[in-house]
Amino acid sequence: DTTILGWIHCIRIIYLLVKLILSCALLQELEVGISSHQPSFAALNRTGDGIVQKLSQADGSFLKEKLAGLNQRWDAIVAEVKDRQPR
Repeated sequence: DTTILGWIHCIRIIYLLVKLILSCALLQELEVGISSHQPSFAALNRTGDGIVQKLSQADGSFLKEKLAGLNQRWDAIVAEVKDRQPR
């Protein structure tokens, strides 16, 4: 029956629209989360750099390596969220 098929089609469209709205809301939430944590992340890097200056060469290199890994993960998160933004 074409009426039932029409309703099924409408329900599918509504489902896809709801998914899109939820995706947009999640993206906005992620963007806000990144923005709100950016100052703390910058402070962490400044503090880490200051501590590195006071450590032995070996300990300073270890901390630098850990900070670099943290920065790579942060940059990957930021890039992933930016990639999901509508163009």
